[in-house]
Amino acid sequence: MSAADSSTDDQLIELVHATRSLGRFGYERVELHYNHVGNYAEACVVSVVDGDELVDPVPDEVVTLVLRRRISQHERSGDGVWMSYVLVCWMDGLVEEHENYDNQPRWLAGHPTEHDFILERERFPRASGFPAWLESGALLEPLMPEAKDRLVIGSSKARALCGEIGVEAMHLYHEALVRSMEVQEHVMSLVGAAGVEVDLEGRAAVTFTAATSIITARAHVLGTTDATSSETPGRWRWAWSEPDAFAPSSIQFSRLVRNFGEAEQVPGLCTPELPLNEVLHPRATALLLLVASKPITGVWAHFALENERGETVALLLEHPDFEVGRHPIDVTAQYALAATLNLTVTDHRALISGYAKHVADVEFVAESESLLLWRAPEGEVAFDLDDSGRVVAAQFTAALTADEARGASVLGLGGADPVGVAAGGAGNGGAASGRKRWLRRWLGR
Repeated sequence: MSAADSSTDDQLIELVHATRSLGRFGYERVELHYNHVGNYAEACVVSVVDGDELVDPVPDEVVTLVLRRRISQHERSGDGVWMSYVLVCWMDGLVEEHENYDNQPRWLAGHPTEHDFILERERFPRASGFPAWLESGALLEPLMPEAKDRLVIGSSKARALCGEIGVEAMHLYHEALVRSMEVQEHVMSLVGAAGVEVDLEGRAAVTFTAATSIITARAHVLGTTDATSSETPGRWRWAWSEPDAFAPSSIQFSRLVRNFGEAEQVPGLCTPELPLNEVLHPRATALLLLVASKPITGVWAHFALENERGETVALLLEHPDFEVGRHPIDVTAQYALAATLNLTVTDHRALISGYAKHVADVEFVAESESLLLWRAPEGEVAFDLDDSGRVVAAQFTAALTADEARGASVLGLGGADPVGVAAGGAGNGGAASGRKRWLRRWLGR
């Protein structure tokens, strides 16, 4: 088996574990659906429970795994790429993987534009030619019209989240999201395939048992959601509002979040309950508030547990093995681009600027309304924004080595950046710009 084949197998194993973790309690099978043409992408996860299909959004870290698999497929074949993908995980352990190269995807919510079809043809050329629908841009009707505005990025319902939990809490979420994704993927690499034992009444811990290791992490209960139905939409309850439901030591961080909310006047963090509805979906609500709470508590690993009653318990986890330094900024930029696919992400500027607040050696610079920069010792990432403030592209420029910098100085080279970034910013010691490469441009009009 080649190294590329081995890497692909590892990708699939990780994606299967992640997909299974998203399944509702008691599922017969769980399906991950993903469509991508040009700059348009959409995703959902479907749990089949007692014959009912229950649709949930897809967390950022899982979107990242699918995107990596798509790009890996293109890099292996060099001839086009699939445009829709379905991963089916059965309860008995069977797995089905479906990659669609030729037929038009059955759109989940919206649909791509003519510009997206052009971009798809330019980015992923095919020696054998394109199917007629991709050449013409003829669209089919969405398969799930009732899901419209629920799964598509930038929808009115996504923006309505600000009204539900407060603008301030949403700002915390945006600023913490990229660092959260970075840490959470590390956590998933350690415990994604492990068995889980939860004790919230005694020692307040979660134990992950894998084939070769056992990790027992301290658990902090942030809050819970009710099971929801058409008759009972349910609610989110902060753990500090239920002091008798959990061990006292497990809700200290929940109280810390409440105190912050009161001091900074963030209603969503200090109101005992939030009603769940079509905007505040149970799992999405738990993940959103977990991420928003991370910079307040200083704990960056989380776990969302669904019990047999359909209730979600949101936990922050502490363990030395869960701590991880930052990745190189060109790698982290891929997380940022993946985050823009999340329906809850509406402030791309806060998404980019916030990361630098939570890691060392990364400087954020707002060059203009349409150009944001990360500067670090290893180089610089330039994010281009469109007129609506959405990230549409990112380019990484590696810092020059010492020998390269000396050569540039002798030759008098300025290393001007093609997107207008001045060579050698404050974050890299004034070194001239080095090797440049475009990062994946996944989203943006």
